Amino acid sequence: MGAGIAEDDDDHGDCLDRRPCLRYFLLATFLATLLSLMAYGQWNSMFRDHDLDAFSVRLAGYEGIDLGRPAATVSPKFRVTLGTANGACVDRAAVTVLYSGVALGWARAEPRDCAAGRLERDVEVVARGQGVGLSDRLRARMASEWRRSSGALELDVDVKIFDEDTYPVHATYHIPDRVMLCKVRTDGRGSESPSCAWFSPVTLAFA
Repeated sequence: MGAGIAEDDDDHGDCLDRRPCLRYFLLATFLATLLSLMAYGQWNSMFRDHDLDAFSVRLAGYEGIDLGRPAATVSPKFRVTLGTANGACVDRAAVTVLYSGVALGWARAEPRDCAAGRLERDVEVVARGQGVGLSDRLRARMASEWRRSSGALELDVDVKIFDEDTYPVHATYHIPDRVMLCKVRTDGRGSESPSCAWFSPVTLAFA
């Protein structure tokens, strides 16, 4: 009986030698875990490198809409400048100008600054709307606010930024790297927002 037990222990001792597939499986699992940790570290490093990116929006002017007496259908144009700082750059940008949640004009720009290594360059766009319908309630609210603010109506500027150099896979699936909502005023003096708070949809998805 004692010899039989000793023989069973030997069988278990050289189990890995008799089953090379199990040994390879353990090795593959170890390598996969190691690569995952390395990729995760690189992923976090990329986002840390861009944590200080700063953006602002400037409304240089507008036309095609009388904010004090808006028509039922308008085709406005808004000259918008997207400012960058702290090493930020833009390959592509989508800009939408809104009032009370209603889009009045929109534009796209493709300066390809990140790919060319050009940092902290302003991006200028003209956000246009064609035949935008405004409800009576919205028109009344716009006119009332315009009068109360002496022509300094507050508009929202929604910005989506794509950095195709750092995150090329995002561009493939049309995923923006930075999303922000800035506020500007139509005061006729080139109203500029303070630095716009931004977030990354991809970072939130993996948080």
